[in-house]
Amino acid sequence: MPLYTITFILLLLFFGFVISYEYYEHKTKVSVFPTMPGIRNKIIEILKNDRTVRQADETYTILDLGSGSGQLTWRIAQALPKAKVVGIELSYIPWLRSVLRQRLFGPANLSYLRLDFWPYDTSSFHAVVTYLPGRIMDRVGEKLRKELKPGALVVANTFPLKADWTPLETQTLKAPFKTNLYVYRQG
Repeated sequence: MPLYTITFILLLLFFGFVISYEYYEHKTKVSVFPTMPGIRNKIIEILKNDRTVRQADETYTILDLGSGSGQLTWRIAQALPKAKVVGIELSYIPWLRSVLRQRLFGPANLSYLRLDFWPYDTSSFHAVVTYLPGRIMDRVGEKLRKELKPGALVVANTFPLKADWTPLETQTLKAPFKTNLYVYRQG
């Protein structure tokens, strides 16, 4: 195949990815931005502690609202192999990347759903993780307040929940920039 044909195909793929990201960012008003490694590790530590405290016989279930390309959910599922981890992502390219990595490299306790999380029922989850922009956290807080069962854990990265949520703790991290993790428990 001639070099100009390969170049043309690669450019089409690149611009297809860019257009897909831009389309879903415009549609949802949410950018895809990965959770930094130090923050991921702290979130995993919080989830492990919650799982230990619960000592439940049932499978510990974790939901990531807006899982992006799946780096966080993939690492959570590896760190908590007995948990069931679900990532929800509407944007096609990040969702596809997540699914491909999971199918190629596992783990089996991880799954991804390509859908809008607003109508999705979160009531069956023990823990929810979010890294969503502040402008929608009122609505996210209302959704989780209505749906989550008492005792459910919520970890919000950078942007706190609103709508009558008070954090149990706020952890300030530098990874590589200063950010907060807000930890909540449904009353």
